[in-house]
Amino acid sequence: MSKAYQPPYRITSKIIHLIAQISEAVGRLSVVSDTEKSLRLRRINRIKTIQGSLAIEGNTLDEANITDILNGKRVLAPQKEIQEVRNALEVYQHFEEWQPGNEQHLLEAHKGLMRGLIDEIGTYRELLSNLVYGLSGILFILFYFVYFMLRDPINKFNHINHLSQSVMAS
Repeated sequence: MSKAYQPPYRITSKIIHLIAQISEAVGRLSVVSDTEKSLRLRRINRIKTIQGSLAIEGNTLDEANITDILNGKRVLAPQKEIQEVRNALEVYQHFEEWQPGNEQHLLEAHKGLMRGLIDEIGTYRELLSNLVYGLSGILFILFYFVYFMLRDPINKFNHINHLSQSVMAS
């Protein structure tokens, strides 16, 4: 049998301590790297979400334009569309604070999304005759529905029927 391998050094408590420090530093680096990746993915997801949501409502700005607005760069586009993006970016930052069933949070979201776009922000509209197409129209329908769901859940189907008849008549 051959003799067991003997390294050209002695393992001391100092070497073990240095190995522990190196392992700890490598662990910290991997956590920092994972955090940076997570933040980058979150930013990309926020841009894609905002672009998709606004595109549904007719906003023509693409992800590159939204990224430029987020980075404070100038974008050549209609002022209304730029304002919609700025509003959505601002509102997006509050999503974790707001609760979907909270009426005040719902009105705050509306106020943030419509700032600089319409005059009456953060309140319920009184009549469906004010319904307009685009982001504010869709949000109005959503807010109208939620408003009556929160206020009068027993008669919610009457409100849905009233809303659908009003929209069809428009």
